[in-house]
Amino acid sequence: MKINLIARTLFLFCCCSLYAFQCHFGGPDRLSTSRSLRTQNIDSDRPNEPGKCYAKCLMPDQQKSVTIDSIAMFTGKDSSGIMFAERVIQEELKGTKWVKKKADLNCLSADPDDCLVWCLVENNTPEVKVKYLADTSQTDEWEYQDYTVDVITQSGGYSEWQEVICEKDIDELFYTDLKNALQLRGYATDTETNDFSAIDKKALIKFQEDNGMPIGQLDLITLSTLGLYAN
Repeated sequence: MKINLIARTLFLFCCCSLYAFQCHFGGPDRLSTSRSLRTQNIDSDRPNEPGKCYAKCLMPDQQKSVTIDSIAMFTGKDSSGIMFAERVIQEELKGTKWVKKKADLNCLSADPDDCLVWCLVENNTPEVKVKYLADTSQTDEWEYQDYTVDVITQSGGYSEWQEVICEKDIDELFYTDLKNALQLRGYATDTETNDFSAIDKKALIKFQEDNGMPIGQLDLITLSTLGLYAN
């Protein structure tokens, strides 16, 4: 009986000693290191440059216009005696694009953006045909016209860090200049408020989509294009 008690005491002493050893050499530091590693793993790809701010933006398809041909086109008014040929300039294409849609019809958030999600939807391009002069000897009223098509050089639909304007540089004057820049380019903004409303953000996103820019943030590429930021 006495031997069993001594054995148990030694066993407990060893366990306590081992625990104390771990706490001393790896306890608090080890736990803080684990938390630090978990924190570092979150947005670990974010650029880290002093004085600059970054945000994740949705990247659109990257396109470029390619001239496919120069075609003899009739420029006169009376084409009744002209024999035209027909050519398919662009075939029908089936594609997709990213748009924001309401995800929950019962969403009651005061911020409309809380009720929206990015969705991949169909974006089909219709077939384009033109009538041209295969025989230009029929008339003197014609000229060559270049025809171009948009070609996707890189597919979008992914998020990427982009440099954005820092919050300390945003004030009512900045919002006023931003709205004016969008209005000059034909995008309707909110004229009733001095801040950046949901209407203004919708206009900004439409401008970014139309011009193949990062979507959803006040990134420096967008602001430079609007004349609000000098590289």
